[in-house]
This record gives sequence, structure tokens and C-alpha cells, in this order.
Amino acid sequence: MKIPVCVLLGTCFFAINAGDLQWRGTEYTREIISEFHRVNHSRLRINSFNCSVDDCRPCSPGSYADVKNVTECQCCKQLNVNGSCSVKTGVFCTPCPMGHYQNEEKQEQCKPCPTGSKQPKTGQTECIPCDSGTYQNMEGQSECKPCEEGTSQPRKNQTSCLPCNPGQYQPDKGQSQCIPCDYGKFSNGSGSLNCSACEPGSYQSDKGRDRCLPCEKGNICWESGCAHCRPCSAGTEARSSGMTNCTECEKGHAKQSESSALCQPCEPGTYSNQFGLSHCMTCPTGYYCISGSDSPIECMKYEICPPGSGQPGECEQIWHRKVDNSRCLYSDTFIAVVSVAAAVALILIVFVIIRLAKVNPPQSSIDERARLLPSGNSNSSAQTEPSYTGL
Repeated sequence: MKIPVCVLLGTCFFAINAGDLQWRGTEYTREIISEFHRVNHSRLRINSFNCSVDDCRPCSPGSYADVKNVTECQCCKQLNVNGSCSVKTGVFCTPCPMGHYQNEEKQEQCKPCPTGSKQPKTGQTECIPCDSGTYQNMEGQSECKPCEEGTSQPRKNQTSCLPCNPGQYQPDKGQSQCIPCDYGKFSNGSGSLNCSACEPGSYQSDKGRDRCLPCEKGNICWESGCAHCRPCSAGTEARSSGMTNCTECEKGHAKQSESSALCQPCEPGTYSNQFGLSHCMTCPTGYYCISGSDSPIECMKYEICPPGSGQPGECEQIWHRKVDNSRCLYSDTFIAVVSVAAAVALILIVFVIIRLAKVNPPQSSIDERARLLPSGNSNSSAQTEPSYTGL
């Protein structure tokens, strides 16, 4: 450890006579002179001495003296690698305390570290910026503060942390980033420490969201934290959004597969008489089924209803008759009228054919008759016309 000494205010004049050796006007303290005299008393004779130890003074702030017998204090230098210092009182300069620094010479005070920075060591010429995930809102601090839960700070040298945005959370201190909420979760406020699970009947298929969505019609979620809603199976449905369970299709309705959102009414000619059916059944013979039928409707005795009838049919009462519940046939009256008409038509056709044959006999018959007549002179033959009997 260095011993504090004082520095002469003025000059101590003395003369030493030791043979051929003389010192005169040299600046020494009384202590040094006395020590020299003790060692060399046989050879030393002090001719004069005019110096007092009370004439010494302490070094002013910003300077120092670390050896004896000097007349000047030295300016403070850097105490790190090359011996820098900040403020020193008395003989030695004092290192800057933690949270402070000094980057100039001959200074009487240290500078406090600005906000957003720290200095955990003494005697430093600069401060250290706060790391990401930390901050400092006060001057002259040796450490930075970690960001609180629900906040983060991605940048350095900051004076505050940022609250997590909606859809994010941060459960730990000193973090540089907030965490997006996972699938099936949300946070609807800023500065959240955790995310909440979606309630039953809702879902969230993306990360980092501030709300959940209700399940659409035909889909359900019966537990909390759903990332996706599930479609109702065949024969069941969810009639409104935000449902937690499926219900069976009503009578007169059916749903064939999960691809259909809702149960559909049975088409004309089909029906369903049970709950939760995936297919409608075909209306039987003698019955008809309108759209959305939950049971077949029986045809009247004058109506016909083949399988799959959406409405009843009727036989024309004059010309048709009902054979069974599915078909009509021509009535007896219609058959008799058609038969008589056919007979009359046939008689007329035969009569016309005969009549035409008598009016226009064939040419071959005429030639045969001429050959059988007796021959005469040509003139009489030419003038006599053959005669015919008959009709």
C-alpha cells in the first residue's frame, strides 16, 4: 500500500559540506535530510537549513502523489489497464463507484450511468447497455432490472419493458420475447402471464389469437381447448353454432354422412319413422309420401300408389278401372266400345274391297271371253259387241 506524503509548498534551502561533495538549494524534506545526516554523520555538515514539514499540502482533487519527496501532484490517469482513476482525495485518486463512470482526466466527480445502462464494477470509463429482457429507468445503477412477468423487451439499452400483446403471454421474468398462445387457446388482454383454453363449443385453429370462434352448424366441441371442431356423424346434427353435442335427426329427416352439416327432409316418395336415421325409406305400394314424411299415407280406393309415390294417382272412372294399388286397366265399357268399333271398321273394309273388284274386273277375264265367241266376217265382228249377262 502506498504511503501518503505531502508535497512542499516552497523550497527548503540547505547546504551540505562533505569533502568535495556539496548540495545547495536542493528541495528535500526535513525527514530526508535527517536520514541522510544519520547515515553520513561522519562526513556531513549542514551549513544551513530553512524548511518545515508543515509547509507540505495535500494533492487537490483530480491529482495524486504516490512517491515521497515530490514537489508536484500528478494528474489522475485511467485506472484500468493503464491506471485510470476518477476522483481522488488526498494523495490518491478514488475509483468511481458502481453505477458510475468517468471518461475524462482531472475530474472531481464521477458521472452516473444513464438510464438504460449499468456498471457493476468500480473505476470504469463507460457504462454497459442493459441487455434484451432487462431495463433500467434510473441513473447511476449497478444492475439492470429484469422485465416482469407478462412483459418483454427485445432491444438493448431500454428504460422500460413492453407488455405482451393480446394473443401472447410470458410467465417468466427477464424475457426478450412474448410467447404466442398455442392452438385452442387465447388471451384477450395485454400483459398476460398465461393463455386461457377455448371453452367447449368453441375452437381456435391458429396460434397467437385473442379470441376463440364458435363451432359452426353441424360441428361440435365437447371439451375445452379445441383446436378444431368435429363434424356430427351420420344421422345426427348440430342445429346451431357453438354446440357441445350432436342431436339425432328428427323423424321425417335423415343425414347420410359427416359431409352434410344438417339433417335434410326426406324427399317425396320417401319417409323416416325413426330418430337418427342416415337414409330415408322408400314409400311402399298403396301409399304415398310427401316431402319430410315421418310415415306413409295410404291411398284412397280409387287412387293408385306404386312404390316411391310422392302423391297419389287416379284411374279415369269411365274408361279405366283400378286393378290393384299400383296400376289401372281399361274398363269393360271401354273394351266393348273399342271391339264394336273394330268390327264395324272391318265390315266396311271388306265391302269396299268387293265393290271395287266388281266395277273394275281384271283384263285377263275379258280376253278369255272374247276367245270363246264364234268367228264371222271381220266387218260383222268389228261391228258386233259381245253381250254379257249377270250383275
